[in-house]
Amino acid sequence: MHTVRKYFILLFCFILFTGFFYCTLGKKTELSKQLISAIKKGHTEKIKSLIETGANVNYREPEGITPLMWASYDGNIEILSLLINAGADVNAKSNYNSTPLLIAASRGHTEAVKLLIQSGVDLKKDNLGIIYDTALRGQAETIQFLIEEGASPNVKVENGDTALIAAAAKGHKEAVKVLVQGGAALRTKNKEGKTALKVASELGYIEITQLLQDAINQDDKVKGKELLEAAQNGDEKVIRSFIWINMNLDVTNNEGSTALMLAAKNGHTIIVKALLNAGADMTIRNSNNKTALELAREHNHNDIVVLLAGTRE
Repeated sequence: MHTVRKYFILLFCFILFTGFFYCTLGKKTELSKQLISAIKKGHTEKIKSLIETGANVNYREPEGITPLMWASYDGNIEILSLLINAGADVNAKSNYNSTPLLIAASRGHTEAVKLLIQSGVDLKKDNLGIIYDTALRGQAETIQFLIEEGASPNVKVENGDTALIAAAAKGHKEAVKVLVQGGAALRTKNKEGKTALKVASELGYIEITQLLQDAINQDDKVKGKELLEAAQNGDEKVIRSFIWINMNLDVTNNEGSTALMLAAKNGHTIIVKALLNAGADMTIRNSNNKTALELAREHNHNDIVVLLAGTRE
């Protein structure tokens, strides 16, 4: 008898507790939904009240969207601050891999981006493609801030595009300018084998094409000296690094000598082979009207002579 009575008491307590739990949970869920609604409408005082009442600042909608993501979409700094100070997760990720930072950046809310980064956003975790998304929309100011904060401008997306290629394809001149100044790789190709310059020229963006060509010409001047010096000294590692970035291998010094000529003249067989395989032009003549083959022959580098003669044939 006592056992039965004890059982019913326990059952009653369980039902009472469960009912209380689900009632509380239901109330909190409702408050959280109201919080999102208030964020969408920009009702700051209502948001404060709901947070104080117990709304969950990390509530997730079915798609994984949080209150902070909705606030990031609008870029309201006061609302963002309220949520962050109440414990909102700045690194939350939706079912579609969106983060508060990605959302704010893609909308061009630079001040919101600054606040999120200052609040502990991880620029590497889940935010690697942030500059690409921002470049796609031409948000130059946001791009500049992100680069200053350490975000890489050279991350590739699935089709091989970089932020620079994306900005060039959309005709966003200011974004292209900021990316170039921020160290974006100028010669990177996407899966179609196209650089930002190629994309811009094909689409008829004349100013962007000129901007990129000028940047490449300037880059060639700086890197060209390093390339020629490496070819002369036999620095294979440096040569291969320039080949890897698709640099123009046929830049010349004051005497009209190319990297191939200098390598051939100084007997650097491995470098000659690497340059030839990368497409260096062996028909170019220097100011003395000599080719790489003639220079190799003149300096008795027979293995290079054979290599160049065989390539010519």
